[in-house]
Amino acid sequence: MIRRFLGFLNFCLVAALSFYYLNLCGLSVKEFFAVSPQVFILAFCFILLFAGENFMRAFVIPALLYYGLFGLFFYPWTGVDIANQAVHILLLINAVYFLLALVIGFKIISLLLGLAAGIIACAGLRGYQTGLLRQDMPLAKKYLPQDLRPSEKKKTPLKKQMRSMMSVDERWKKKN
Repeated sequence: MIRRFLGFLNFCLVAALSFYYLNLCGLSVKEFFAVSPQVFILAFCFILLFAGENFMRAFVIPALLYYGLFGLFFYPWTGVDIANQAVHILLLINAVYFLLALVIGFKIISLLLGLAAGIIACAGLRGYQTGLLRQDMPLAKKYLPQDLRPSEKKKTPLKKQMRSMMSVDERWKKKN
């Protein structure tokens, strides 16, 4: 019962938010998938989310953790992004549920093999997305929000940043 309910909630939230952001960005479905191949991972995970085989459950866990856990820190907790956070929390709950179900059921071999396959699949598709965005930078700049775009200016080395912070700290101490 709880599995079906979680699956239904996930489907409704992801479908609603996907169409909302497509309309907000003025993107067609084809452009959206071209910019974000990781959406294919998410769609695949929802297809396999409640498969009866333990291997498939374990295969889904890395993607659920990736989207659920990192999404909590990536999006702000204000305004319309609260709905995003609800999706990320549900993804995380599903991942924890599957992990506990497999560990408590002593399905360790299925868990390890499924996790390994899931990590390889997620890493491959994530690498593909990174390569695509590096190759077609105008496309990435067109659709990524301003704060997520790569900066145009040259990055300052870490040592130089540390020195400048120390000098600010020293100036503040002298004033006080």
